[in-house]
Amino acid sequence: MLVPDRMARVRIQVHSAYTDSVLHELAEAGCIEIIDVKQSVEDFEGRLKPLEASDKLFRISSLASRASVLLENLRAQPPQRRVPVEGSLSDERLGEMEKTIVLLEQQTAKLQARLLELERSEQR
Repeated sequence: MLVPDRMARVRIQVHSAYTDSVLHELAEAGCIEIIDVKQSVEDFEGRLKPLEASDKLFRISSLASRASVLLENLRAQPPQRRVPVEGSLSDERLGEMEKTIVLLEQQTAKLQARLLELERSEQR
């Protein structure tokens, strides 16, 4: 069973020119969860202009999170060498990545079920 790590709620302010790169680096480090903070907008009223996150950012964040869970479930280590992303990902490429993640999730679930079945039969 996976148990989430304890997290602290923080607010950060980032210049709009660096938003994507900051979020990308935090996601790469595996230390970010993006949540909707619209309920606390009154804290910033009159001081900040909200920046709408793109659907693409949420898709990428979701893919990174799902890939991280897959790596944990498989007890696999991500490669030590990281390749920088140049340019932006097309919607077509993101769609391909989402399909790949779904296939990997399905295969992992089957393998985990088979492993559990083998462990149970071994205990008998």
